[in-house]
Amino acid sequence: MSPLYDPSIIEKQARMMAEEARLNDPGITGVLFFPTNKEVRLIEVVSDVPVASGGRVNVFYFNPAPDCGMPALSGVGVVRPDDLGRVALPEGWGDWKDGIELYPQQAA
Repeated sequence: MSPLYDPSIIEKQARMMAEEARLNDPGITGVLFFPTNKEVRLIEVVSDVPVASGGRVNVFYFNPAPDCGMPALSGVGVVRPDDLGRVALPEGWGDWKDGIELYPQQAA
């Protein structure tokens, strides 16, 4: 059974990961966060990646790294802009409408 985390810890880690990804990959045009208290769930939007195979977002998982400010397991998927809302999310991630856009940030 996976540990459960305070949602604020998960969101803090998600925002840090989104910012680091954006700074290190100028090709990222968006990052969506799918909230849960089990793990960080991010989808990065990048135009120069292959079309999603099998009609589903493939996710790469990364172990927690508490010493680096990442106490929770992290799942990161990468999709093309034209795959947004068209391909299936991983089981248990909810629906595309559940994603919170972390980048680009919406104007307040």
